[in-house]
Amino acid sequence: MTGTVMLVVGDQQLVVQADLGVLRPDPEASWGGILRNVPTRLLIDLHVYDDIRLRLPDGQERFIRPLDGIHAEDTDFTPLYFAGEGTPPL
Repeated sequence: MTGTVMLVVGDQQLVVQADLGVLRPDPEASWGGILRNVPTRLLIDLHVYDDIRLRLPDGQERFIRPLDGIHAEDTDFTPLYFAGEGTPPL
């Protein structure tokens, strides 16, 4: 799935672009992807909150966790790789 989703971090809600997919094909498939247009200033908050969520276009929400190695870029926006929790939203 590729498209616009809402990234919810604490009391902040931001519209970002997402590329979502299944990471390994098995009955309990892990899923995740990359978020684009994540404000670099938000990276600090990602380490503070444990309730980081994606709100999908159909209103469903899934918890996500940033993958190790978050590196801020020298720009206003940074891509964010993540793993999702629960049922893949595909």
